Amino acid sequence: FNGSVPQFLSALLPYQYPNSKDLSTPNLCCGLICLFLFFIFLTGRYKLREKISACTILVFLFVSFIIRPLDWLWNGGHYTNMIPFRYSFIFSFILVLIAYRVFVDFDKVKMKQILFAVEICLIGIILLYMYTGLTVTLLCLLTLAVYTVIVLLYIKGRLNGRLFSGVI
Repeated sequence: FNGSVPQFLSALLPYQYPNSKDLSTPNLCCGLICLFLFFIFLTGRYKLREKISACTILVFLFVSFIIRPLDWLWNGGHYTNMIPFRYSFIFSFILVLIAYRVFVDFDKVKMKQILFAVEICLIGIILLYMYTGLTVTLLCLLTLAVYTVIVLLYIKGRLNGRLFSGVI
């Protein structure tokens, strides 16, 4: 095994330096807003087939980070020197793609979905505290609070679409 699940999950959070010189963690961070929108995607009005296929690909890639033989296959049958997890950009790309999908249809998002996404992100940030440290945890909580306020202002009609798009 390459590492632990919480260690790799902590790589999804921002405000960290990617470790490219050792076999510690892949560079997965694509922003807290992508995670926030991903959880909205899971509760949204999207087709079940679309949700299952996106989650299956993400889980397969995540398992590939942990299980060495899968990592070996992704790297063309070689154990890498210096740049591990070269395929991690695919994981980030899929998260960004899902976030874009939600962002385009954000007018259809309900308050219940937003609160669910905030709760899951909040729980995740707090649970990963021991892997990220106090500074990263506080910065992530502050960022989540700012995103929540911006999204709530937009949902309540106090923030127009152009300004919302620019801020997010």
